[in-house]
Amino acid sequence: MTPVFPFRRCLARFTDYMIWGIATAFALSFELGNFASPSSLFYLSFAVYPLIEAALLCRFGATVGKKLFGLRIVSVDGSLRFSQALKRSCGVFVLGMGAFLPAVSLIAPAVAFVVLIKRRKTPWDIWAKTESEACKTGVFTKILAVGFYAFLLFGSSMTVRHALDRELHLQETYEGLEQAYLETLRPLIVETLSPEAVEKPREARLKLERFQALIAEKRREATAVYDEIEGRISALPSEQLRLPYLTELSAYRDMTNRFFFAESIRLSLFEKLFAEMETAQDPAALREAYMSQLEAYLVGTD
Repeated sequence: MTPVFPFRRCLARFTDYMIWGIATAFALSFELGNFASPSSLFYLSFAVYPLIEAALLCRFGATVGKKLFGLRIVSVDGSLRFSQALKRSCGVFVLGMGAFLPAVSLIAPAVAFVVLIKRRKTPWDIWAKTESEACKTGVFTKILAVGFYAFLLFGSSMTVRHALDRELHLQETYEGLEQAYLETLRPLIVETLSPEAVEKPREARLKLERFQALIAEKRREATAVYDEIEGRISALPSEQLRLPYLTELSAYRDMTNRFFFAESIRLSLFEKLFAEMETAQDPAALREAYMSQLEAYLVGTD
């Protein structure tokens, strides 16, 4: 049997976990908002991975990572059975990776490495009565290995980012909040601010007060939407993923607040004019100012 260097085995294992991790992250990202704890679900996916690995070992004698690095798993007493492969895969997860538990996941690999150096076999191979042996790899397989790590360096983050962009859709949320206001409240406000409104200034002012309350409600609804998105971003597993999205979210939140604040200020100016008209002895000048202000407002809403 051709001996296998530990570093080669580590690279094969790392490759398998990275492939599974990228596939899982990509799949989960489409439904990220439907899970209370995406990180827990991500962990659970690795807990069931031994079943996938055992099936591959039983059928092909190797996983994708092992194939890329010229490794295969064999039984010491004949053909590799599924129960044997599953025992080995569970052993790797618990004895080799410490089940990804804090502290344990730091100690377990070190202990496994010491056993490998001393006995030339890993604890899980000893337990499952299996062996890891080297086999030849073709040029095409080596090219695939290089291509995978090139993708790992440059493409995986872009893939995850693209999936998250589709899930969070920050720009669409911002545009949707603004558009909902423009299609519902804005037409009613424009109707209230008609040239005829100067004939009944008190009635127009009271209507604008109600619109101010509705604008405040729209701002609260927008805040709730952004808070919900922020919760989903905060559940992402790494600071490197969270930071750019939190920054982008903050920018859209500020733009939404500025939009509603500007709308509120415009209505306040009209309210002030109507209030002055109610008590003015000769409101002609105020009406002229109102018409100029109304014209500017209507131009700004086009």
